[in-house]
Amino acid sequence: MKFKRMILAILIVTSIGSLAFGHDMWLEKEDGKYSIKMGHPGNCDTYESSRLEKVTAYTLAGKKVQLDIQRGKAGCSVKPDKNYAAITAYLDNQYWMNTTSGWKNHGRRKGLTVLKSGRSFKHSKYIITWSKFLSRPLGNGLEAVPMTDPTSLGEGDTLKFRVYHNGKPATKGVLRVSKNTSAEDTHDLVEVDGGDTCQVIIGEDNRHMIVLKYEVPVGGKEVVWHAASLTFETK
Repeated sequence: MKFKRMILAILIVTSIGSLAFGHDMWLEKEDGKYSIKMGHPGNCDTYESSRLEKVTAYTLAGKKVQLDIQRGKAGCSVKPDKNYAAITAYLDNQYWMNTTSGWKNHGRRKGLTVLKSGRSFKHSKYIITWSKFLSRPLGNGLEAVPMTDPTSLGEGDTLKFRVYHNGKPATKGVLRVSKNTSAEDTHDLVEVDGGDTCQVIIGEDNRHMIVLKYEVPVGGKEVVWHAASLTFETK
């Protein structure tokens, strides 16, 4: 009985750690504001609001405007004072370790074998109104850059895009992207070559999201993890 309880405890800790590390972040429009969500579509969780570094809006001409972040216990949001083409968010998820007992924030090494460790960052981009400058990278840590207006597509269409890391093609690490933009399928990822053009099938809903995961080796067991999302609505 004690052995069974011990195994159950290990499974719970591993599950919690994996969820905390593997959560997606995205921007969602609701009640005249844009909320920064964490978790998975349909299953959101709270997060440390202090980790959200900045939220940036872009005018139709591509000019940057830093937005004031409303921080709460359940998360963060912004309320733009005018119409923008796009909004991006950046969160420093700090340092993590993949150990023999699951994902842990740094500082919890005792008694654990570290399999991999490094810094984790999360990035989000919400396209509100298409503008030509959005077909070029904005310089975010990780981002999907559509080659055409994604808001003009319909169910079953194919959206072609490229993935950029700090404004350059994501070619130095392991890159995985969504195959479908439907909420229930966004976490079904496939490994791709960061130097190639990627494509995703437009799902049946009007609200869409593409998830990106990028692991960049630094040396030894050290890596940098970037996770990103692109959200948009179709007409």
